[in-house]
Amino acid sequence: MSYLSKEELLRQYGSLPWVSPYSRVVAMTDGEFVELHEFHARDRCYGGASWEVLHYPRVSDLVINARREGARNIFVLRPGKTELKLIPGIAGAGIEEVKLTDRIEITYAGLAGGGIAATVCRGLADDVDGIEILELGGGAKLGKAKIRLKK
Repeated sequence: MSYLSKEELLRQYGSLPWVSPYSRVVAMTDGEFVELHEFHARDRCYGGASWEVLHYPRVSDLVINARREGARNIFVLRPGKTELKLIPGIAGAGIEEVKLTDRIEITYAGLAGGGIAATVCRGLADDVDGIEILELGGGAKLGKAKIRLKK
């Protein structure tokens, strides 16, 4: 649908006080699995980090393991695409696709900002080149966006 570079994300969202940018997002792969490290919003959003570690494995079959260390989430993912088992108002977001190309691509999908807004916050992190908005959402409508990370 549309791609926003890191520079465009910073220009549009970087100074907004209600946007909680991740400080870093790093992924590595052995070709079979992906280990994803997300350093959550300003390295101190422990509640948001806890929510993701609890709910992402519940809604996505791609999440093999999830744990956190402070505000850093660590996910072990398998490549593929899945239909999320979202629970509106409780577990409204997750990881829908993990794709290995010349980069590692992670697609987040969710309701009420859990897809695109959550991906914008990750897109502001170091090591993320930008985001691709795949499907506009909001409220009860599913939104989807993708980040690309270096292997």
